[in-house]
Amino acid sequence: PSELSPPQPFDICTIMYTSGTSGDPKGVILTHENIAMIVRGADLFLAQFEDKMTVDDVYISFLPLAHILDRMIEEYFFHNGASVGYYHGDINALKDDLMELKPTLLAGVPRVYERVHEGVLKALEELSPLRRKVFDILYKYKLAWMNLGFKQKNASPLADLLAFRKVKARLGGRIRLIVSGGAPLSMEVEEFLRVTSCAFVLQ
Repeated sequence: PSELSPPQPFDICTIMYTSGTSGDPKGVILTHENIAMIVRGADLFLAQFEDKMTVDDVYISFLPLAHILDRMIEEYFFHNGASVGYYHGDINALKDDLMELKPTLLAGVPRVYERVHEGVLKALEELSPLRRKVFDILYKYKLAWMNLGFKQKNASPLADLLAFRKVKARLGGRIRLIVSGGAPLSMEVEEFLRVTSCAFVLQ
């Protein structure tokens, strides 16, 4: 057998293609150095959080594997020895995969988070007026503390217990970081996720 030849920094690692929504798809060459720098950049960024990534972290992949956001997050998780799980192919049944995998990181496009937002609002409509009022009061109360600098999980544990634990449970119950990419996420949905999921939201 021939000897192993480790890749060099400027060797081609992969070719990613643009979506083709604004013209023909274009191939983008990424070298091993490009991938390594992205992983290192993610390490530096996530170092600011007190909850460090461990081998117990889980990422659920439901974006196309040709999507650069998904590819880079997977590379980061593999680098850290954490787990990557793949949804079973039906985006409408994503909630079942979330409950099964219990991910700690969720990455998607704004439309996915808009659907989460719409689903919670629809569930709120089915509550009694009193319970909706309580939800609104606790939402504003927690948001006020977050605006004063308190972290999502520390702003109001009581509000989380009384109102938001069910929202977090719908996302698997362990989400710590939500990443949105591909298009702008509305401020309304971003704020809603920050308050109700008890996770840091990044776009």
